[in-house]
Amino acid sequence: MIGHRITALHLAATCVLLSLVACNSKRPEETSDRLIASITEDVQAVSQITYSPDGRRAAYIVKRDGKELVVLNDKAGPEYAYVNELQFSRDGSRFGYIAGEGKKESSRYVAVIDGVQGLWSEVHPRLAFSRDGHHAAYDAKQNGKMFVVVDDQIGPRFDYIFDLNFAADSEIYYFAKNGGGVLDYDGWVLVLGKDQLPLGKGFPSEPTISENYEHIAYTLSRDEGTHLVIDNQVGKTYYQIKSPVFSSDGKSLAFVANFKEDADFLVIATIETSTDHSEKPIVHETTRSPEYDAITDVILNSDGSKFAYRAIKNGKRIVVTSDRQIPDFDEVFSLLFSADGKKLAFVAGLNGKELVVLADQRGPAFDEIRDPVFSADGQALWYGARDGKQLWWKVMKPRS
Repeated sequence: MIGHRITALHLAATCVLLSLVACNSKRPEETSDRLIASITEDVQAVSQITYSPDGRRAAYIVKRDGKELVVLNDKAGPEYAYVNELQFSRDGSRFGYIAGEGKKESSRYVAVIDGVQGLWSEVHPRLAFSRDGHHAAYDAKQNGKMFVVVDDQIGPRFDYIFDLNFAADSEIYYFAKNGGGVLDYDGWVLVLGKDQLPLGKGFPSEPTISENYEHIAYTLSRDEGTHLVIDNQVGKTYYQIKSPVFSSDGKSLAFVANFKEDADFLVIATIETSTDHSEKPIVHETTRSPEYDAITDVILNSDGSKFAYRAIKNGKRIVVTSDRQIPDFDEVFSLLFSADGKKLAFVAGLNGKELVVLADQRGPAFDEIRDPVFSADGQALWYGARDGKQLWWKVMKPRS
């Protein structure tokens, strides 16, 4: 059932992908650094600085007189008791965040999208934008029941909802359940658009759909351990499985697994279409890395031929790639490959500053760096940088 539903989603999403390609091809290529905004002198501290992927806007949280507010391109928004999870849509046209009021049992929360409040919720919502930026969704809880709101349209009500995200265009997906406890193994469904697809026995988590919309994967926890499920096919048992991620072509998948705490390893699997054209793909686990204390931030390049991830070993943070380890930094994050899969970049923390590492090239140090993005041809890397109270959109070009 899930396999057929994903196939239909893949066909429906083709025009969306083509429109995204067309949109990206028209995006102006930044050739020089540009000042986006300046933090005013009366503001002593900011948090969660976030830059739009097109480098046109920057937002951050300011705390003032016990309240918090969002400043977007030098324009301050309303005050709340709590603000979190600032995010732009993939094309940079939309902006949203989560705000809250009250304390402890009396707390309530709201998704704020393009300056407009949604419905107030009894629990902290999750906010998501579609890939083309045309649609926004969030979940909420009122009178003990949860539901998802897509473009102001309220969906079916459940006792539990989590892991909300967009697949294609206006298609959303999330796990949901009615009755029983949140940790019970029975009764879970995957809501995919308007369909409710029953899941096998177990507690589901971390759903991900391949960029080409051909496959869906999620983890399923049971008494004996945790399994990775790909298009309804339940994989082998591990103690834990985390962070499944597909290559862009949908032919490879990587995930973090372990058989005991503090002993993570990376598993890479190839995915083939079964010869009998059944729903279940043929999955081969081809690569397993050495063990580390922890592995996070796993990425694959477009065809799955290269990988990279952040690892911790004996308290040291390192970047591990397909062919080497990159040490010597206090922290590493925001790993990404260029579209052609040939260049790797990441942000590194060193001696209280942050810098971009592009291949073997190190950029200048700043107080804070966020949201790096490659140009479509991979010949430039753009990122947001804070230098004192100035917020810049910087350009870094790889050495020829």
